[in-house]
Amino acid sequence: MNRRSLLFTLSVVLCVALLLGVTYAYFTAKSDTKINTFTVSDGISIQLAEPKWDNRDYEGKEGNIPLADLGITKAQNIVPSRIIPKNPSVKNASDSESVWLAIRLDYTIEGESSDYSQLDDFATIDFAGGVWEEKENSNKRVFYYNTKVEPQDNTSELFSKVEISSNTNANTLKPFDIKITAYAVQGENVDYGQAKTELDALMAATP
Repeated sequence: MNRRSLLFTLSVVLCVALLLGVTYAYFTAKSDTKINTFTVSDGISIQLAEPKWDNRDYEGKEGNIPLADLGITKAQNIVPSRIIPKNPSVKNASDSESVWLAIRLDYTIEGESSDYSQLDDFATIDFAGGVWEEKENSNKRVFYYNTKVEPQDNTSELFSKVEISSNTNANTLKPFDIKITAYAVQGENVDYGQAKTELDALMAATP
């Protein structure tokens, strides 16, 4: 092989070696990391208050209504035509969940479980109506709040007083109790019709 051919051959070998030894630097990239956190709700919580009756707010703090003006005082030794303040409403005490609400009233007359029709013989309650929708054929008087209640909001009053009839007398007037219980179901993804069904089930399971 002559000198010229040898140089050409060495040049080719050197070029191939260089090409084989090259590392290509491609452009690369990485996105920011997204962490999607799913937490579990603490559930729902409600508070029932009737400050005109017992001078207590939703948290149980005492107000400034004089004792003589409270329903709990006026309910003692009742007489015809007496008006007894009593104003139940319900607060959605949940931190983040909306709720549907209902209130059920239960009555005892002379220690015996009774219907509202029996109480109405000598005492009447001025139920508010409006956003409070009464359940049909309810002897106990059940009311649904037809507006979803957001966290930390409260309902309007279901009623404001119990009035002893002026037509009653010592022979017909009887001692009685009114028990008020509030119920709630979650508001999210539950419409009003579904809520009433769930509230009915909850009330049926609670004597």
